[in-house]
Amino acid sequence: MSREEQPVAVTVLWRGTNLIMEERWVDLEDGTQDTRYAFPGGKPESGETMREAAAREALEETGIAVDPEKLSKKPDIIHAAGCEGYVFNVPLEEFDSDTLDGSVVIWSRQDLMDYKAKGKLMPLTDKYVEDYF
Repeated sequence: MSREEQPVAVTVLWRGTNLIMEERWVDLEDGTQDTRYAFPGGKPESGETMREAAAREALEETGIAVDPEKLSKKPDIIHAAGCEGYVFNVPLEEFDSDTLDGSVVIWSRQDLMDYKAKGKLMPLTDKYVEDYF
């Protein structure tokens, strides 16, 4: 399986009604760029499990250290835009918003639905929100 065909490990980091999202710049078909939002995630590195990849990506993309054992036991598997995502829910007891990576935003569930309606979510995140929120 080529790296492009590998599934993606995604973390849904939340505390109460707040969700951690990552802001990403994407190239649009007209040659311009715009922001889209996604739950933290990425492809596993060589020899890494999906659970380990999800925890690593959460740390790399948000600055939040997640114990792989605290990830949901069974990931939700979703498909969107030709990509397969293994989505792990991560309830956070606490996090310090001052230590979050600069590209991270904290949203309420209503914010999430508003940005979904505006077409501002990355495909896997959009599909997950459609199926589970």
